Amino acid sequence: MTIYRVIDANINRAREGIRVIEDELRFIFEKKELSERLRSLRHEISRIPSLLNISSIKLLVSRQSQKDVGKKRIESKRKNLQEIIASNFSRVEESIRVLEEYSKLINSKVTDKIKKIRFDLYVLQKEIQLSIYRKELTSKLGLYIITDEKIAGKSNAKIVVEAVKGGADTIQLRDKTCSDKKLCTEAKKIRTLIPQRILFIVNDRVDIALAVEADGVHLGKDDLSITEAREIIGEDKIIGISCDSVKEAIKAEKDGADYVALGPIFPTTTKKDVPYPLGIKVIKEAKKKISIPIVAIGGINEKNIGEALKSGADSVAVISAVLKNSNISASVTCLKKYFSKPKV
Repeated sequence: MTIYRVIDANINRAREGIRVIEDELRFIFEKKELSERLRSLRHEISRIPSLLNISSIKLLVSRQSQKDVGKKRIESKRKNLQEIIASNFSRVEESIRVLEEYSKLINSKVTDKIKKIRFDLYVLQKEIQLSIYRKELTSKLGLYIITDEKIAGKSNAKIVVEAVKGGADTIQLRDKTCSDKKLCTEAKKIRTLIPQRILFIVNDRVDIALAVEADGVHLGKDDLSITEAREIIGEDKIIGISCDSVKEAIKAEKDGADYVALGPIFPTTTKKDVPYPLGIKVIKEAKKKISIPIVAIGGINEKNIGEALKSGADSVAVISAVLKNSNISASVTCLKKYFSKPKV
């Protein structure tokens, strides 16, 4: 039957498309759980012929690849990994829709099962593409500057201007003393001072991060849970969380954090209520256990930043080492150069 040829082509197209996405998630982005969910859907698609009572032999007999008028069609170029995922999801979903329509001619009872696969794909596509979008954002964390007016003796806005000039990759607005209204007003102003190439994170306040369209929020142990914060801030914003052990870092990743700030790595005077310095060994241990970025924090300065990076930190967060210097811009530039040095 000619219809078998349509079914065979679309089964193959759907399985091939899913495999492309599956392997990208597995080998490039290391998203094990999402990769396994795709694998499960791929197996469901493989079972469609048997549900329609069509043997694999009949499908093979119907296959006429050499006569396929579309085999010489030129494929579009791909600009990046996101495009590969998006284009293959489109291919898969279109193929499932074709299978859904043609299944009505053979066994309409199977149609609903195929339709469910299509809608499961829609849900999974959203989750996967937003997850990878956030992962690409966190790959740019780099030199992470946290504001503190008391330490700097300057306004948060002035700190931000100088940090941007010096080459900061991420700037976190942290101010636990001002009113909600003032903090929101300040955050809006700072949003305009930070170029799109630099990540803007708001400390603690999920509502303000959302209101000013920051790139994400950073949570402490006494703040909202990651799940609660995600429900408010949405799936296109990154969520970081402070951890002081490998166990906490593992839990944070499991709960959906996009990065962890691990520390204090070295002795620090910025905060009084912090654990004893963990040392660089905690970075090495965490690196073996989690796949999300690790931001080393606590007592980091020009003398030890190289050590933190060599131990596996993807980013370093700095406060005093930069803000205590009258020339914040120069301090940031000085630390930024360590990110271009080999980690070996």
